[in-house]
Amino acid sequence: MRLNEFSIRHYGPLPDTGRTQLSGFNLFFGTNETGKTLVIDALVKILFKQNRKIFRRINRVDGEPDGYAIVEDDKGKKMTLPEKGDLTKICGLSSSECRNLFIIRNSDLSIAQEGEFYINVIDRLTGLRTEETSSIRKKLEEIGKLTRPDSGASLSDKWGKIKTKVKKARALINEINELEREIEAENFDQIEEKLTKATGRINEIEQELNSLENARKREKYEKGDSELGKLRMSLESLKGINLEETKRLEFELNNYRESKEKISSLKSVSKFFTASIAVSAILLLASIFGIIIRPLSFLFYLTNLFILSTVILGVSKFYFVARKVQLEITFNKIRKSALQLGVDGESIGDINSNIQKIDENASLKTKAETILESYFSKKGEDLQANLSYWKSEIDALKEYKDKAKDITYDEQKVSGLKGEKERINQKKEQLQTKMTNFGTKLKEVERKSNEFLRLEGDYLHCDTSLDLKSIREKSRIFIAKIENNKNNVLEVMKIFEEIEKEEEEKVSQLFGKDSLVSKYFCQITDGIYQEVDINLDEKRIKTKLKNGEILDAEKLSGGAYDQLYLSIRLALGEKLLKGNKGFFIMDDPFIKADMERLRKQIDILKGISESGWQIMYFTAKDEVKDVLKKDITNNKVNYIEIPGIFS
Repeated sequence: MRLNEFSIRHYGPLPDTGRTQLSGFNLFFGTNETGKTLVIDALVKILFKQNRKIFRRINRVDGEPDGYAIVEDDKGKKMTLPEKGDLTKICGLSSSECRNLFIIRNSDLSIAQEGEFYINVIDRLTGLRTEETSSIRKKLEEIGKLTRPDSGASLSDKWGKIKTKVKKARALINEINELEREIEAENFDQIEEKLTKATGRINEIEQELNSLENARKREKYEKGDSELGKLRMSLESLKGINLEETKRLEFELNNYRESKEKISSLKSVSKFFTASIAVSAILLLASIFGIIIRPLSFLFYLTNLFILSTVILGVSKFYFVARKVQLEITFNKIRKSALQLGVDGESIGDINSNIQKIDENASLKTKAETILESYFSKKGEDLQANLSYWKSEIDALKEYKDKAKDITYDEQKVSGLKGEKERINQKKEQLQTKMTNFGTKLKEVERKSNEFLRLEGDYLHCDTSLDLKSIREKSRIFIAKIENNKNNVLEVMKIFEEIEKEEEEKVSQLFGKDSLVSKYFCQITDGIYQEVDINLDEKRIKTKLKNGEILDAEKLSGGAYDQLYLSIRLALGEKLLKGNKGFFIMDDPFIKADMERLRKQIDILKGISESGWQIMYFTAKDEVKDVLKKDITNNKVNYIEIPGIFS
């Protein structure tokens, strides 16, 4: 496949190139800014009507060039482009392959999207479908949740933390097994029954306590109502009575009684005094009569003695009589006071009896108040306020009037029931604590299981030992599913690896010791480099020196780098063209070379041209023209001078 001629009549500022006939080696010369690059861009647009994205900066000039190019295929058939289609249709290659093999723009011999390009070329030539295989292995890596796409991989956390989830599932199974042993040891299955019995007994006790409480309130109502009635009755009896005056009267009455008793006890003494006065008076009269008759001295003495005794006895008798009179006066005063207080009586006994009744009513009042206060407390010192308060409290208990009539409130029984209830509650709390701890562990199993099992279905609940068994089984199924999936994928990986191992040998058709690339590179470098290989995983080109040293393509010198990629273009081009030759459009490919290296590179191109490849070399360097001067003169090189844009 070669270009016979082309013509660019108009493309931006580029002048008409006229009809340009082409030979095996064509040198296009033009100084900088003459439009050399625009000629190449126009040619690219003419050759590639579509699929131009691979060519960077191809639209320096808007619009399409006015021109044509005549392409001759390997069978001698000529086609005019772009009228008859696209170069990719003629040669059966993609625009990427054409760009990377046949067209060198902007002095760049490197290959665009190099790794992807090599894989596509290898796939085309060997049928390996390397990219598809790699893609399948990547997909298998994802399906199997693996660390890497090979048969030695293991589960990886980069796929939804699957490795951790399997680890958690195994740990959860162990935890469930341990929890089941604990359930069996603690008889958790019986705890529910024990709790039910304890709750039932507590309910019975509460009913008994409630009945006793009703009895207590009924009795409290009955007692309160009774005492309030007594209080009101006593108050009615004491109505209008001044209790303080009554107390004072009672005190006076007691004094009167005491005085009367004392006087009564001196009654015999009083009689003695009366008799003694009479005797003393008689003796006094006798003494006086004796003196009258016979005034003897002893009679004077006796008269004085009897006068003294009569006076003393008379005074004593008078004191006794005076006390009796005073006692009578006191009685009259007491009776008068009693009359005023409404406790009158004909005798001291009657008055005392009436006062006793008042005392009894007062005592009844005090007792009733004390009882009511003990039952209901009081609102203060005001009796009427307390009466209203007690009435309201008693009325509030009236609803219990007919309740628990067959029950007598027993404080000791209540205390016993409360003690029993407290003991049962303590036991119940212990059981509930065990159940709570068990429930907490079940909920922890529930939480952990849903961390890796919820994706498999609905949310899992764990409330019973049966749920534990279910979650354990689901966890085992989950682990088995992941492990089986992993093992199946690893088996498929092994198959792919075996296929790839067999097919890798086919890559040596393109790269490797006996490949055409290595042959060209060894030839071009005069044997300095012996071999060119490719690492498909890294998508990197490696070269091997004569001394065995391995160098990445990026570490080669500028000249060796250009030679390497020229060799690759030649070898891959021939392979893709099935042994036929093509053409190169080169834009100053060796611009970095010194004169000696340039001369050598040109000689290589001349040799390539002589082997059947067509060269279209665009340059602005006089050195290139000087190197080819003799060949131009001998018409071995077709020299075309590009007219300047401003000429």
